[in-house]
Amino acid sequence: MTVIRESYCIGLISKSFKVQIKAGQFCPAFLMGYANRVQIVHCDKVVMERIHIIVQGRVQGVGFRYHTQLEAKRSGLTGYVQNRPDGTVEIEVEGERRALNTFLEWVRQGPPTAEVKRLDMTSSSATGEFVDFRIQR
Repeated sequence: MTVIRESYCIGLISKSFKVQIKAGQFCPAFLMGYANRVQIVHCDKVVMERIHIIVQGRVQGVGFRYHTQLEAKRSGLTGYVQNRPDGTVEIEVEGERRALNTFLEWVRQGPPTAEVKRLDMTSSSATGEFVDFRIQR
């Protein structure tokens, strides 16, 4: 089977049947036996990144990890969030650049019960080591 790894593609089988394929997904047209009839009409490179974030402020005991997990899953991101002994929260997250930017906007605010004062971030290339987004204890 064909797996799209580096791009987001739109393919046409006929005028009335369009398939959309994201990185890491099996092409539905290949699954349905239309492999020789798919015409790729549009492809965008998907940039996968990894960001390590330390969140400072009133971020423990306020549901920050729970809401971070919800937001990450909603955005299709993978990684983890955990409390640190110094009162900060650590986030390691991977995904598409656009989704990460949206996620970072949320992290800067946090849930209504939190008070985010500062984010320390470093970015690198995604490794693909995570399969979902988890709360680590």
